[in-house]
Amino acid sequence: MYAVLAASIRKRIVGSKESSRLVNRITGYLYIVLGVFSTFASPSKT
Repeated sequence: MYAVLAASIRKRIVGSKESSRLVNRITGYLYIVLGVFSTFASPSKT
């Protein structure tokens, strides 16, 4: 789901280097958020 969304966003703003940099930054934040969420969501980490 996230991969499809990222792909569609990438196709939409492909062109300038600033857009690519922005996409990379958003992707980085997304990975961080998902990592933190998975850490808090895991029952073993109480």
